[in-house]
Amino acid sequence: MNFSNKTFLSSVIAAMLIGGPSVSAVQAAGPNYVSVFGGFNSLDDPDISTSTGELSSDADGGFGVGIAIGRWFDTQRHWRAEVEASYRENDIDSSGTAGGSEGEINSVNYMVNGYYDFRPDSIFSPYLGAGIGFADIDVEGLDLGSAGTLDDDDSVFSYQLIGGVSYQATATIDLFGELRYLATEDAEFSNGGREFDYETASALAGLRYRF
Repeated sequence: MNFSNKTFLSSVIAAMLIGGPSVSAVQAAGPNYVSVFGGFNSLDDPDISTSTGELSSDADGGFGVGIAIGRWFDTQRHWRAEVEASYRENDIDSSGTAGGSEGEINSVNYMVNGYYDFRPDSIFSPYLGAGIGFADIDVEGLDLGSAGTLDDDDSVFSYQLIGGVSYQATATIDLFGELRYLATEDAEFSNGGREFDYETASALAGLRYRF
């Protein structure tokens, strides 16, 4: 190995050693954090129950965004909990009935989540989480043909499952990518006795700031 190769190899090793945060540096950042996230949201096509029967619908892909504030509760940084507020929106192409037209379904979600970080001492740390809370589901201008138009909202119990990977970019900043499944009890609407189940799957990316 000539001198230039040795110099290059030494530089690479040095960059690897100083390029990521150390465990002590990451933990010194403090146990609290705030995170923001956003990405793609897929709504499972809701089957809408009405006084005239059950109607199918076709949901387009949409988006979701959110913010959370949390804290680690053990010195090894495995267990953490957070409160979250998020928003999801999807368009509906058709109610599946003659004369059906496009509408919109969105939800504002307030959740309490718990997580387990598998490798908090590593630059990359996979994690799993779950949460419960409630969702305010709003349906806007969904034409149901002979069954009328659905334009109402309802607040219902919700739960979610979460899996992802964090990357410790600096001592205070994590980047993360995750998948979420969120579902609610059936939403019921006052105009016409309509109800449907709300289920979403989301692919999200975000940033977490430790302090």
